[in-house]
Amino acid sequence: MPVIVFLALLIGGGWGLVAQVSGGRGPGVPFMLLWLAICLFNGYVWLIRVAYKVELDHGDLFWFSPFRRGSIPIREIQSIERCALSSQLVRLTPADGASVITRNHREFSSLVADILAVHPGVTVGEISIGLWGRGSGSVTAYKKLVN
Repeated sequence: MPVIVFLALLIGGGWGLVAQVSGGRGPGVPFMLLWLAICLFNGYVWLIRVAYKVELDHGDLFWFSPFRRGSIPIREIQSIERCALSSQLVRLTPADGASVITRNHREFSSLVADILAVHPGVTVGEISIGLWGRGSGSVTAYKKLVN
């Protein structure tokens, strides 16, 4: 789905830019501002906020997004629940700091089980893996580095 959204934004923005520069009847400034806002929002979500790789190592959860990375102690995770933004996304909420958002994928149940083994007090909401999540095991990687 993100590929389709970005493709539509690219086509719409390219058409609008060509129409504006050539002096023809383009979509106008409001459309171009809306297009820019949508591109910035999607870029922020998919390039900064959503982790494409999650690792557990020595009681810490390490996460990696294209332009950002970080870690949180597993014992600080309070809840794991479906993200309101999309059913494909799952939010791991720590006691302090920003939540870690990752894709709901085939390996996600292993991640939850490994977190619960270290910290059984984590509240886990109802998380179902949809059609997109079943095929996204190669998109979001989960690795347990140490037993």
